[in-house]
Amino acid sequence: MARRRKPATAPLDMEPPEWLWGEPLGRIALRAQRTGENGMAAIIRARKEWRAERDKWLSERGLVVWGMEGLSYSEFQRIQKQEPHRILRRPDIA
Repeated sequence: MARRRKPATAPLDMEPPEWLWGEPLGRIALRAQRTGENGMAAIIRARKEWRAERDKWLSERGLVVWGMEGLSYSEFQRIQKQEPHRILRRPDIA
């Protein structure tokens, strides 16, 4: 007997915040003004902070995206097969 798969859409009560999908380019300018840091160091630090906030937001809701800190490829594949509703996908790509 065949089983039905769970829907692949994420069970969210609300739309994900816009900052979740964008790169943190606005933070680079603010950081450069505030600390005098600029160039590649500012880009790397801003992306690191953005990823930490993104991962925190997703883990609070039980969701995952490929590239999350501590998520191996084999674990992501397992989630993709067994729990596809936990994977949050960009609306313009999905």
